[in-house]
Parts: sequence; structure tokens; C-alpha cells
Amino acid sequence: MCAKSVEEANIWFQVNGDSGDPVQIPAQPPPARHHWERPPQDFLKCNIGSAWDHMSGLSGVGWLVRDHQGIARNHSRRAFVGSTSRREADLRSLHWAVESMVNMRLNNVILEASSIELRESLLEPHRFPELQPLLENTLLLFSRLDSWSLMHVHESRNIVSTAIAVSVTADLRTQSYVATGGPSWLSHTILSEAQAM
Repeated sequence: MCAKSVEEANIWFQVNGDSGDPVQIPAQPPPARHHWERPPQDFLKCNIGSAWDHMSGLSGVGWLVRDHQGIARNHSRRAFVGSTSRREADLRSLHWAVESMVNMRLNNVILEASSIELRESLLEPHRFPELQPLLENTLLLFSRLDSWSLMHVHESRNIVSTAIAVSVTADLRTQSYVATGGPSWLSHTILSEAQAM
């Protein structure tokens, strides 16, 4: 919990332009909890998945928004071409998810992603100057959300969103969309995760 709080504080300071020294954090992400967890009441949780095919540069994004009962409210899949690295693909995933939350006017959103590359990019943006415009654009989108947090989680807590993203690169499902509820082909997993709590 402490490491997650420090991580969120650093991201908040970066978004809000605080010039103070960043809080020191451990090199590794916090210990893993191996199951999806419901958000608190009055909050929504948006899990973000990403996939990247290095041969073609095709990347896929999947996100799923659930409420405090684990009920799927919305989900999305999107394909991107020309991603030059996994890091860029993961940043595009975050950007798409945040942009969607803004466009749907959702508030009190907890965003969760499993990407180490994404975590590093947000905590140490100076190391990735080639991605600076994408990072700045994403942080600007965050400022348009009233109440949010971004957390790094173990990949076992992101099974559904990752499966949606992988369907782009593995099955070439490149039709992008935003839809109500969850994807029918993953309904059993969504229900199992909701009932596990």
C-alpha cells in the first residue's frame, strides 16, 4: 500500500507540475495480489490491457470498466498501427483508456495497468524523450478527469482487458469500438472475478 501511495503521489506531482523532489520509491512494483478486486462503492475501475506485435508494429488496446459489484459497464477494443516498441504500445493503451473515460464523462475512476514499461515511463519520463508528446498528451487528459487514480497491478488482475487487447494482435480483430457491458466471449471470466470477492 505504501509503495502504491508513493507511486500515485509521484504521478500526481508530475501531472500538476510540482517542482519539488520526487518521492523515492523501490525499484520493483509493489507485491502482487493475484486476483481482480472490486473498487469501493461510488467508484469505477478501468482495467487496461495492451498487446504488441513487433514484426508488424500492430498494437491492441483493451479496457473494461466495472462497478463496485463487479458488473461490467463498458469495454473497448482498439487497434493501432506503427507502434515502434512495447513501451509506445502501452502508452497508447493508457492514452486511449483515459481519453475514453473523459469522453464518457466518468468520474471516480481507478485505472489499473500491468505494464512495467508504462510504470517506468510515467515515473521517469525524462528517460524517454521520443515519447514525450504522447506522455504529455496523456497527462493532459488526466487533468480533465475530476477524480482518478492510476495503479500498477499484477497481470493476473488484468486478465480480461489483456485478452481483449491480445485479440487484436493474435486474431487480427482490428475493428475498434466502445460498447456497453463486457465482451460476451469473456463473460464467464468477468462473472467469476466478480463472484470471487
